[in-house]
Amino acid sequence: AGGGGGGGGGESKSASDPSVYNWVRKHTVELFPSARDVVEIDARLTKEDAYDVLAANNVLSAPVYHEKRKLYLGMVDTMDVCTYLVKSYEHDSRGSKALASLKDLIKRARSHTGDVGTLVDLSQHDHFKPVPIRTPLLMLIGRLAGYPEQLGVRRVCVIDPDTGRVCKVISQSAVLAVLAEHLDEFGPIMDRPLEEAGLARKEGGVISVSESAPALEAFKTIVARNISAVAVVEDETGKLLSNISASDVATMMRQGRLLALDQSTMDFVSAVRSGDAAKTKTGKAGPAAVTVHPDATLRAVVRKLAASHKHRVYVVDGGGRPIGVVSLKDVLRDVVVRIGIETEWVDAIYMKPEYVADLGYDA
Repeated sequence: AGGGGGGGGGESKSASDPSVYNWVRKHTVELFPSARDVVEIDARLTKEDAYDVLAANNVLSAPVYHEKRKLYLGMVDTMDVCTYLVKSYEHDSRGSKALASLKDLIKRARSHTGDVGTLVDLSQHDHFKPVPIRTPLLMLIGRLAGYPEQLGVRRVCVIDPDTGRVCKVISQSAVLAVLAEHLDEFGPIMDRPLEEAGLARKEGGVISVSESAPALEAFKTIVARNISAVAVVEDETGKLLSNISASDVATMMRQGRLLALDQSTMDFVSAVRSGDAAKTKTGKAGPAAVTVHPDATLRAVVRKLAASHKHRVYVVDGGGRPIGVVSLKDVLRDVVVRIGIETEWVDAIYMKPEYVADLGYDA
């Protein structure tokens, strides 16, 4: 989750409202529509061609399929791209300034082992942990919420048992959108202020970079801390100005250009956002960072995340300084804890390993 989340959501306990538990339990991943054409990456592709697939289809992640072995090797997502970008830029920092696109940089920096297989989960951020087509919604939420931790992912691939192929990819964002549509089902657990839920403040502070720091420093921080985003703050006051994330690399890919990473973080963000705005119907970019105050309710946060299509909201104090950040994963973890399903989720994984064994992949 970008920049880390808030605190814990309180002690685990049984569902405060049985109807909430029952609603989550009765639905399966079939609640989410199957895609007509799931975007996949051929394992034989080079790194730069794999990135082209992500950019051309405007997706942040895709499973890598080995046709000859009839097997998925894993996932490639924008965190992998971000990790490779930092390594490539550092490897060829002088020459990279003269290059026109991210693809050109990758071409110059990649070694002879340039197939996409070397990129699979390079960032160790989005493992390939598929589930069957009738997986209960509560187990899907558990996995996306990081229960148990070693199985936590940001996207879950659903395997069609008849074909052995991925029929849908369900992200944390997709689950949150469903929660937003059914907020009334969750009653009072969504009406708690972030402060009460333990999500208002980030222990140790929000990970951030100053507006004048080179953009490369921001991406280095993202890679080193294994997070998906950092806050950009004003030099003198520490006030939140923007947000820089691995998704900005995806934006560069869509724009087909390589922005200099030695320019200031704010200049980089402005350039990315102006270029992205030119490709939208309205000609305007969305907000760089979505904010709330500590007294905001979880319900308000869910609605803001769903409406903005962002992966996180920043909690700011009266002076606009970031004191916390609530990610999609934080929201899902809170739901899991509050309706008391994390124990069942862990038991289901460790007591019933055959649940996913038939898919041919590790649980």
